[in-house]
Amino acid sequence: MGAGGPSDFTGLEALGIPGLEPAPDRLELTDGGPADLSRGAALTVAATSASDDEARARRAAWPDALVEEMEGHAVAQACGRAGVPLAMLRAVSNRAGDRDKTNWDVPGALAALGRALTRVLDGSTASTGG
Repeated sequence: MGAGGPSDFTGLEALGIPGLEPAPDRLELTDGGPADLSRGAALTVAATSASDDEARARRAAWPDALVEEMEGHAVAQACGRAGVPLAMLRAVSNRAGDRDKTNWDVPGALAALGRALTRVLDGSTASTGG
């Protein structure tokens, strides 16, 4: 979270936003759940990439991010401040920058999310298949 884009990004700490300190620019995640679920960094954005070029620029600036999302950082901040544990499962329906909804697979993403949630709740390690 912060201001600017890939070429001129300034994080919250550097901006000195009153009332948000200490709000780290990066939240470290702990590992948990079935070992074969994909894990990695999520790039939290105020607006998703509007084009392939914008998505490429973000991937170049934050190469460890597996997904682009809008909600996770704020929820993690609120949970951290309230001392409430947080677990987050995300399913991907479309490629960052692709605004053509005919390419999106929302039903497939929701089905994969349901399978992953069932596995996490059951403690199972069978493949999610998606």
